[in-house]
Amino acid sequence: MLDFSLPDLTPSKDAWRLDWLGEVSYTKTSSRWSQSSVQVAISPLNHPYEELTKAGEKPYGNYTLQRKVWLPVGVLRTLKVGTVWQDGMCIHDPDYDLEVFQNIAISPESTTYVKSGASVDGHYLLPWGEHRGHQQHTHSNGICIALPDGRQIFVPCLELIRFYFGSSGSLISRLFSGALKKESLWQELKFNDQTRHLHLKLAEKLPGPAAADIGRIALSQTAWRAAAHVYQSCAQSVIEHREANPFTIFPFIGKTTLQANGAWISFKGVEKSTFVVFSLQSCSYPFPFRSLSYELEQSAANTHGRIPGGDNKKNQPVKINRDTKEQARLVDGDPDKNKNIQARWMKDKAKFPDLKKKPVWLDKVQYSDSPDVYIHHEDGKFEQVASGEAVGHGGRAIDLVFSADCILGQTSDEKLPRFVERGLTELLKQSLARNESAMVDLIIHPAIGKKVFALPKVIDDDGVIDDITQIAMPNGYHRQRQSCFAQVMTNRKVVATFWIVESRANYSASELIEIFDFKKTTLMDLIGNLVGKKANKML
Repeated sequence: MLDFSLPDLTPSKDAWRLDWLGEVSYTKTSSRWSQSSVQVAISPLNHPYEELTKAGEKPYGNYTLQRKVWLPVGVLRTLKVGTVWQDGMCIHDPDYDLEVFQNIAISPESTTYVKSGASVDGHYLLPWGEHRGHQQHTHSNGICIALPDGRQIFVPCLELIRFYFGSSGSLISRLFSGALKKESLWQELKFNDQTRHLHLKLAEKLPGPAAADIGRIALSQTAWRAAAHVYQSCAQSVIEHREANPFTIFPFIGKTTLQANGAWISFKGVEKSTFVVFSLQSCSYPFPFRSLSYELEQSAANTHGRIPGGDNKKNQPVKINRDTKEQARLVDGDPDKNKNIQARWMKDKAKFPDLKKKPVWLDKVQYSDSPDVYIHHEDGKFEQVASGEAVGHGGRAIDLVFSADCILGQTSDEKLPRFVERGLTELLKQSLARNESAMVDLIIHPAIGKKVFALPKVIDDDGVIDDITQIAMPNGYHRQRQSCFAQVMTNRKVVATFWIVESRANYSASELIEIFDFKKTTLMDLIGNLVGKKANKML
């Protein structure tokens, strides 16, 4: 689930259902964000959420009270039709009709472009008596897939965009922001025709989890067209003074197995003739590469300040308590273009089984001397954030990145920092004492994209730097402490994950902090833990 809130989705304290995704708006028609925004249809549940849960019934909305709200397209990946929201948070992603469509053909002959409010031979494709979530967005676009048994699947185009290009909020934002150009997605591309290995140097501010989606776009003409259609269709609608309802196609031609969550409805009086997709779950079609490596663009900024001396307290393993985590909120406005993007890693299912068989890795160890800055307010909360590409001056941009699994660190000829070697040595020593077959290895958090990374600067409301994330140097200057993640494995199974943090004293042992839910833990969680430990010591 999300670790930040979308308050616009819950205009009251009641539980609200996300009914449909509609048109897209740009600066000329929306004063809220200069980046494009998507209109979302929501409605309060027709029965109290607790009653529906106890009865095991599927949640549907009171469509007579349906509302429309705007959200930046950068959060599109989090917006699944049918989800239930309360207090700005997604509280339930229910199973409606779960279907697996085996070996279906995706081609110009088997697919048809259609409006959600279209009628065929006098019969509505989505009759209101069975499906009213789209009632205020009957011009939204979709693709119908003909099945061999005469039935059909209706997939909204925004769901295609959300699923196939939704690994990163920044990637989605770029598809909507202008005509598709290679330089907006990658800086360098190398492809070996014999080994079918693809290497990409991603464009600025694009995260590692977007690499596979970008690789498909780079190597497949069909995927390129699918990505290019997003902005082209919206721009054409704006030129013609029509609602900008995005259009796209599947990013491949061929046979695939699709898993989807949705609802069966009738067509032409025949029950269960059309399957309306609420959210795609999995697609088996293979990516056009056998392996993929990528590089990330680094920021060149570097700042310095002054701190007191370090802490020589002996290293002790500590635990993370996620109950104290603060929720970041999506603010109404553009993120500040002068602030670094803070990536948030969202837990996601393995939506592309093909990638389980293909290695995807960060090509080399990358170090960062340009840390982010966290504002730590008096009430204990961190600075509010905005979402999408940074263009304004309102808050920090937050890029939603999705990955099913962590990325294993690759071996490199580049020597690791001393604190990493010390930390791994101590961690291996402790692990071998418990199990003689234990192994340790560095891993990369997809939201960070580097093996070794600098801790962010933490400052208070008065601009005073907290020394907890810094280390004093002998020359009187200071720099940010470095850190990394490592996992412990026994019999090829991960049994523990640790955050290794450089000591604040140059020659002291590294801190080992055990993380009990690596996929759900954010860097803000970890920094909050460090700040909390320091505060407890001062009491």
